[in-house]
Amino acid sequence: PGYKHNSTECGLYVCVKTKATSPDFNFMGYTMRTDKWRYTAWVPWDHIQTTAVWPRLAADGAVELFDLGDDDGRNFDFAGYSKNLALQEEYTPVVFKLHEELRMAVNSWHGREVF
Repeated sequence: PGYKHNSTECGLYVCVKTKATSPDFNFMGYTMRTDKWRYTAWVPWDHIQTTAVWPRLAADGAVELFDLGDDDGRNFDFAGYSKNLALQEEYTPVVFKLHEELRMAVNSWHGREVF
């Protein structure tokens, strides 16, 4: 499936300089990109268990959806990143589809159902 080629998991303490056990480490961002979209889930982080708490995503986390259809890869200030479409009703099916692909990817990294 496509999710194996458009998403990765960053090792803890590699992407940021805040230790995963620190109370200041509040969220883990999981991002995937397709030819048309960039989808990110900002998942609440349990710094004691050092794990993302997926069941709290809807209540305490956030999601982002950006339309990259016009991104030719030449402009780091691409305007498509300035408008989060995730909460607009007409994009609900896109968010749902990409969230499911992200879920499959995350579960594959852990070899079990994480969420």
